[in-house]
Amino acid sequence: MTGIGELLRLMAKSCRGRNRHARNTLKEHGLLTIVDNTFLTPYLQQPLNLGADIVIHSATKYLGGHSDVLAGLVVTKAPALSKQIGYLQNALSPILAPEAANLARRGNETLSLRMDREQENALAIAQHLEAC
Repeated sequence: MTGIGELLRLMAKSCRGRNRHARNTLKEHGLLTIVDNTFLTPYLQQPLNLGADIVIHSATKYLGGHSDVLAGLVVTKAPALSKQIGYLQNALSPILAPEAANLARRGNETLSLRMDREQENALAIAQHLEAC
């Protein structure tokens, strides 16, 4: 499933039907598809592979994992967009200090373990509630 913003509305991961139509409509009008992948993380979903133009992540939440770093990132695979984003990054200076970058790196080392455990726990809760 694809998480959509803060409302966490879900839509099919496949790009069939309505999702494909919406993306094509955006492209026809020269608009970009931007996905906030904060909650699913790159471990569970890779929106660029699903047709998104830009993906944003909050490294403060799941990627950092310990709530001790304030960071985020913007990802794209289009060279022209990367160049534009790089220009803004350089102009606005939102660059992590070395210690903050190290904290984010540390959080990424345990991302798969944390995401797997979270899914196991959510399934156990759902099964328990279903049995009640």
